[in-house]
Amino acid sequence: MPQALRHWLYMHLGRLVAKSALIGLHAKLKATSANHANSAMALSLPPELQQFADRQIASGKYTSLDEIFLAGLQALAEREQVYQGRFEALRSEILLGADEAERGELLDASLEIDAIRQRLRSRYPEQ
Repeated sequence: MPQALRHWLYMHLGRLVAKSALIGLHAKLKATSANHANSAMALSLPPELQQFADRQIASGKYTSLDEIFLAGLQALAEREQVYQGRFEALRSEILLGADEAERGELLDASLEIDAIRQRLRSRYPEQ
């Protein structure tokens, strides 16, 4: 399987798995809330975060603290997916470079640095 296709599949399937896990978590939280309607989860927020949550609810963006936590967990899961994807892409590039180096396909560092400097100078001329 071509590396680009493998990377694309990994990224998109990873997102689906993360979304599926979040949907499952949301269903579990709803079921727990329904089963324990009279019990509350003890949670202590710093005052600035409590005020932020209160403002979000007052604005109508969220209807409860549960919704805010779910949105936060989803954002965290998505961010982790992005970081994992970037890590995998970087890892692939490093392995590709190592393979090229083993085959003797090396570049002259001083020439490459000079080329980069030239591109930067043309892109950002001195003012």
